[in-house]
Parts: sequence; C-alpha cells; structure tokens
Amino acid sequence: MSEGTPARFTILYDNTAHAPGARADWGFACLIETGGRRVLFDTGADGGILRANADTLSAPLAGLDAVVLSHEHWDHTAGLDAVLAENQGVAVYLVTDSPRKLADRIAEGGGRAVPVGEAREIAPGLWTTGQVGGGIPEQAVILETGAGLVVATGCSHPGIVEMVRAAAAAREGTLRLALGGFHLMDRNAGEVAATIAALRDLELARVAPSHCTGDAAVAAFREAWGGNCLALGAGRILEF
Repeated sequence: MSEGTPARFTILYDNTAHAPGARADWGFACLIETGGRRVLFDTGADGGILRANADTLSAPLAGLDAVVLSHEHWDHTAGLDAVLAENQGVAVYLVTDSPRKLADRIAEGGGRAVPVGEAREIAPGLWTTGQVGGGIPEQAVILETGAGLVVATGCSHPGIVEMVRAAAAAREGTLRLALGGFHLMDRNAGEVAATIAALRDLELARVAPSHCTGDAAVAAFREAWGGNCLALGAGRILEF
C-alpha cells in the first residue's frame, strides 16, 4: 500500500458472512494491511475455506510479510499449512508458552517461528500486546491510527477486558475500537454486563464483537454501544 492509503482490516474467516460469496465457518482470521505491509492475524479452522474467501475478496494469501497467531486453538491455526504453502520463510509470531508442537509445525511448513513474550512492533504502527494470561495464553494485535488504537483479538481467553488493558498498557492512545472474538458465549448476563461496564471504564469508543462472543453478548454490546457496535463477518472490510 502506498503512503497515505488507509490501513485496512479484511475479515477472511468468521462465524458469519458479510460479503456475497464469502463462506462462514467457526473460526477467525483477519488480513491487516498497513504501511505497505500485509499481516495475517490467525488462520481460521480450514485452509480451503480460508483460501477460497481470500480469493473471493481479492485478498490473496501469498505475499504476506508476517503471520500472527493469537493462541494455539485449532479454529485459529488450522489454516496455517495453507498459508505457509504460499509464504515460505515467513515469520510466524506465537506466544512464548505455545505448545512446542505448534512451533514444530511452523518449521515443518517452511515458516519461521518467532516466540513473543513482551509487546513488540511487527510492522510499522502494528504491535502485538505480547503474551497475556497463563491458562490459555494469548496475544492481540494493536494498530496505531491517527484517531486512536484499534485492537484485534482472536478469542480473548484471558478475558476481553484483560486483552484491551494489555493493549492500552503497550501503546499510548485513545482506545478507538476492539474487534474479534470476546469469548463471552458461555457467560451469564451478569458477567456480560460486568464486562461491558469494565470496557466502558476503559473508555473504549467502539466495539466489533464476533466469533466466540455469543449472540446474547453481541446483542448486549449492541444495546450498550448502539451505532458504535459494528458487525463483522467474513468479507467485512474496515479502513482507518
């Protein structure tokens, strides 16, 4: 992308479909284009579906500058082999406490595993939070924009509040948007309300919950944020 072109998030894999011809499936993947770099965040649950959606959306998997895996689970890593087949030697950022078998799989596929413990920049203006949580450790990515920080999460196993707090601690700026999986599908109404209140306290301006957030929780976010609650789905493109 040339200088002055907006950064772009293209949702390649999600539980729902937004664009005609895009296929919905359980999982998450997002292509981030910024500063002339193309970074894939997660790889979905099926390489064939990921590739087909990428082709449909004119967002090819080839030519990636980096891949970031939020965490180890299959619905975020199963498309990895398809990605590596088209990106030999690409750096794949994974949290330090990922299982050894994930790093081995990256190496066997021709990628270069890069363990991440602390927050670090992976492309101009694009950062990882570093590893968050211990039970199922995870990382989010942070895009710095002129209007604030955009935080993308895979599943938020440590908690969406903790992921957003980690992003705020890693980079200074207004919290413009959090998007992706918020992992509230198994939480009751009181827990969802507490999560919303905590995110409100962090002055998070906009939300785009998807994947493992759960329909009831998404409805609660929509009620709380109104027009500032954005719908995602495979094929949704957000520009900043």
